[in-house]
Amino acid sequence: MGIFPHVLRNAKKILIIDNPLYFYRLHQASTSNKTSKTPVHAMERSLIFIERYPMAVNWVSDTMPIILKKAVWFGVSSYTWYNKTNAQKYSQGFKTIHEFFVEHEDEILNSPLIDKPRKFAAKLIIKNHTFPFKLISYLRPAAKKLINMIQGTHKKK
Repeated sequence: MGIFPHVLRNAKKILIIDNPLYFYRLHQASTSNKTSKTPVHAMERSLIFIERYPMAVNWVSDTMPIILKKAVWFGVSSYTWYNKTNAQKYSQGFKTIHEFFVEHEDEILNSPLIDKPRKFAAKLIIKNHTFPFKLISYLRPAAKKLINMIQGTHKKK
């Protein structure tokens, strides 16, 4: 977990201002620009946002919708790697994501920041319907082969 939650927890006073006092650059190699290629990365990110959500409720409530969106985004992404091996290996992470989705179902389904496909996927997770995620995980290697084959054919022309 980063340092920001600790700073919030120990701050005597928190102010929100409109002045842009913090600047940062994003570059191609930045982890902010990468999509998760493994279940553990997506799950770790989801669990971080799940952990931050109650802090946002208490300290900076205007960040709650964004934190919820990211928890759902990465939570759904981690489920796209759901198969027998990962279900056993990361069982506690999947359980935590599921429990968070159940607890915050109304907020997730009513959030204007969360798109319809992720709301649908969240509903599947809430209802413990893992078959679509198992199917995605099963089809991923075949899809990669097909994409590589198409790209290879396309490059030759």
